[in-house]
Amino acid sequence: MKKMNFQTPYNYKGVTVSVINGISETEPDMALSIRTILERYVRGIAPPVNMRGTYEDDVDIDTEPINPIDITEIVEEHRILTQKLINDEKQSKQRLGDNPQGNHDGSPPANPSDSPSGSSEQGS
Repeated sequence: MKKMNFQTPYNYKGVTVSVINGISETEPDMALSIRTILERYVRGIAPPVNMRGTYEDDVDIDTEPINPIDITEIVEEHRILTQKLINDEKQSKQRLGDNPQGNHDGSPPANPSDSPSGSSEQGS
């Protein structure tokens, strides 16, 4: 059977505490009662507190965004690139359609009658 242990003043081992050394940042006569705090809150009066932040380490943190591009600029760039891709695909299909013999090097077809303009230029 398991023995239950209770903490009493007689068997309390205590806690380890750390001592904070340095200048105290408390300001005299800045204590407010709960009633005063609530009254000021209801009236919309800000409490008289020190708004200066206190930090343990003064680390120089870069607050600039990594990528300063706005989300609307990203959407616009995506739209432009998608349109360019569609146009390039159309041009590729047109080039392949204009060149049915598979001469992809840009040389003219072997037979002039195979050209897209046909025989309309020859009879005039």
